[in-house]
Amino acid sequence: MKFSRRHIFITGVVTALVILQTLLSGAVTPLHAAVFVPRILVINSYNMGYDWWEDEMAGVRAGLAKVYPRVELFIECLDTKKFHTKKHFPAEANLLEAKYANQHLDAIIAMDNAALEFASQYRQRISPGTPLVFCGINDYEPSMIAGQRRITGVAEDHDIFGTLALALRLQPKTTDVIVIHDYTDTGLAIRRELEKTARRFPAVKLQFMAEMPLEEMVEKLKMVTPGHLVLMLSYTREKGGRTFSHFEAARLVSGASPVPVYSVYAAQLGSGVVGGRMMTGQIQGEKAAEMAVRIIGGEPPGKLPVITGTLSRPLFDYRVLKRFGIHTAQLPPDAVLINKPPSTVAIDKTTVWLGAVFTLFSTTGVIVLALNVRKRRRLERMLCLKIDQYQESQEELQATEEMLRAQVDEYLQSQDDLLATEEMLRVQLEAVEESSQKFKAVFEHSPLAVALTSLPDGTFCEVNQAFIDMSGYTREETLGKTTIELGIWKHKSDRDNYLQQLRDYGYVHNFEVKVCRKGGEELDTMVSSAKFNISDRPFVLGIIMDITEQKRLQNQLHQSQKMDVIGQLAGGIAHDFNNMLTGIMAAAELLKLRVPHDEGNHTLIDTIIDAATRSADLTRELLTFSRKGTAGAHAVDINDTIHSVMRLLERTLDKNILLTARLDGGNPAVIGDQTQLQNALLNLGINARDAMPDGGALTYTTAVKTLDEAGCRSMGISLAPGNYLEIAVSDTGAGMEKAIIEHIFEPFFTTKEVGKGTGLGLAVVYGTVCSHHGELHVQSEPGAGSVFTMYLPVIAQGKVFSPLEGDVISGTGGILLVDDEAMLRSAGCCLLEDLGYTVYLAENGEQALEVFANHRSDISLVMLDMIMPKMGGKETFLRLRELAPTLKVIFCSGFNYEGTGADLVELGASGFIQKPYNRRDLSRAVAGVLNQ
Repeated sequence: MKFSRRHIFITGVVTALVILQTLLSGAVTPLHAAVFVPRILVINSYNMGYDWWEDEMAGVRAGLAKVYPRVELFIECLDTKKFHTKKHFPAEANLLEAKYANQHLDAIIAMDNAALEFASQYRQRISPGTPLVFCGINDYEPSMIAGQRRITGVAEDHDIFGTLALALRLQPKTTDVIVIHDYTDTGLAIRRELEKTARRFPAVKLQFMAEMPLEEMVEKLKMVTPGHLVLMLSYTREKGGRTFSHFEAARLVSGASPVPVYSVYAAQLGSGVVGGRMMTGQIQGEKAAEMAVRIIGGEPPGKLPVITGTLSRPLFDYRVLKRFGIHTAQLPPDAVLINKPPSTVAIDKTTVWLGAVFTLFSTTGVIVLALNVRKRRRLERMLCLKIDQYQESQEELQATEEMLRAQVDEYLQSQDDLLATEEMLRVQLEAVEESSQKFKAVFEHSPLAVALTSLPDGTFCEVNQAFIDMSGYTREETLGKTTIELGIWKHKSDRDNYLQQLRDYGYVHNFEVKVCRKGGEELDTMVSSAKFNISDRPFVLGIIMDITEQKRLQNQLHQSQKMDVIGQLAGGIAHDFNNMLTGIMAAAELLKLRVPHDEGNHTLIDTIIDAATRSADLTRELLTFSRKGTAGAHAVDINDTIHSVMRLLERTLDKNILLTARLDGGNPAVIGDQTQLQNALLNLGINARDAMPDGGALTYTTAVKTLDEAGCRSMGISLAPGNYLEIAVSDTGAGMEKAIIEHIFEPFFTTKEVGKGTGLGLAVVYGTVCSHHGELHVQSEPGAGSVFTMYLPVIAQGKVFSPLEGDVISGTGGILLVDDEAMLRSAGCCLLEDLGYTVYLAENGEQALEVFANHRSDISLVMLDMIMPKMGGKETFLRLRELAPTLKVIFCSGFNYEGTGADLVELGASGFIQKPYNRRDLSRAVAGVLNQ
């Protein structure tokens, strides 16, 4: 038989397809032998859908798939991005212990810091003896796994140094780097890594964005100027609880920033960031999976060292590089680019191959289609015969179907009636269940402590987590016990009044009462309760709010208000009093210069000067304890100051009082007024002496402390976190009751006998500490002595030297002296003329403008009083500056209501001198300004 060429071609193609199908079918061999399937528990710190976790999981699966065809994974999420307090960890551990009690696990993989913390604490309960592999650990230290067996893993070492160095190489004109991160555990850990790295870039200033909503941060970024760049770290959660993916946060920041944004997270690439040496969650997960495979294969975990080196690689976005004019030739040789358009050659090759494949498949399809058409026609003829036979059988079945339909209709009607009744009951049960779940959610997750107790004995039937946290008792210790058995009530009378209100009204609203935590700690609380019946049994639902901190702040407010009243009184007299003292001191000094040398007369004049100086010191003390004065701005060596105070006390202390000191060896220093601090420490020492009439021990102690937010809160102080110098003055005297401690800092309050105390000593101490931006804390009990502890901001470690006093400085030039007090104009004029200056006088601002206009070329300096009638010092200053923008002006005042000397200097003044001043201070202030 002869075949056409076409027939031979078709037969060859069909034969080739059959052979190909046979080969493909033979390549799939069924697995009859049993395959080992490892069982691995994955504990994730975050939640499914979070991009970093998804990348880590992809890496774990890829790493396991290299060895095992199938793996049985158990995945548990701790969800700490949304519940960062970790209060749910104990309950989560109980759940996992129950779930895996009878399960054999070959390995546990912990992803990120929270999971490692959880697994380290609870894995022996969940699956005893199972090896643990971790990954994605920020701030890794060997101490994190110290003392644990069968554990290893991968540290998350972000190449922040490499990224910052690369960014500064690409942006060589950068002077400031704006750093964006959140304030979660991860964000703060990466910030610490960056702060360590920043020391290697001394020419660049880091600006950390404060904790704020992302929208507010984006608005601030829009105002960034050239010379800056942005370093984007981890930002996945705001303070308010809202969460973002790495990509979402980076997209918002990059879209607003007019300068390049760099990052260390690969998940942020493609959102508008330039790039950097980036870490991927996939490589973390893959490395952890490889370690798990080796451990399951028999290698001891202890012999697998923790991977601590960087796994980052340079990744960049081509489109963003083009946007900021960065050439790819500047990038490292191993840099990977995304969004780079393919080359023309690549496009042509792809097109050719696609065309060839399309042609092959089209030809094959035409051949197969022709064969199918012939086969279809044969099947259609056979199908027509079958349809005729089917129609005959259908007519026979139709009659039977009609009979059955009637019977089914009757059955369905009865079923509908039954279902209607069932649906009604289901809706009612769902409503009850929903109501129960809502109450349970509100009860358990309320931020306020909630307790359900029975009447009349007060037995606890149910409490929420907030109650457990506040009381210190566990749920097992609380349920079934009464408030009396647990010692909740501080005073029995409070419980009686509480129950009486419940009996009279059926509810209690805002009932303030002191309660006791486990261990005896007292809390101020506010209780609101309501009585109701459950199954005809009386119960009380109580809500307890801890107002201890509010009470403490309220007491501080009352103290501050009292001090403000005294401050207004002190400030009111300070101006006029200091004006008079200025005249007295000036007249006395001039008199001493003009009276012939006579020891008797000079002694009397020195007495006048000394009395005026002491009066000025008294004014400063009044302003100090009222906190209306300002402390000096010099570095003070506290250890030297304490030694000076101890030398003074040694002369007055009885021999039966032991005076000792334990001082920090680093010579810590603070910024402030050495005289004020010395007086404060001396006052505390004298008070301690008076508290020990029969002898005892008086001790001064210093130490540098780093206080965080939790530490400040636990000690009951309201300072900002930072480094502080702790100065403690302790005695073993009689001590004080709590009622006395609440009033000891009030002016004129004293427990001493009449004539033996003014009541100003501790008020001055309190004002001194406040004016130095610190806080004073007291601990005392009757019979157990007292400890007064100051916390002052520390500035340095090392020896501090006090500046030497200078001599009187003479000079020349014209000076306009403006003061509404005739006595001060006369005294000031004499002092300045005695120093060699030509003096012009004015008694108010308006007259000062006239005198300056008439003698403008002769006046080099204006001395301007702050408080004057008609036109005040500040307004006069501004008018003078309009006439002469470069004119030098010194403000002087007995008490500045309008701001400190520093405020006036910022306004543009050349200097500020406080009344009363002596001849030396005046000469140095004038000479210092004229010589600028």
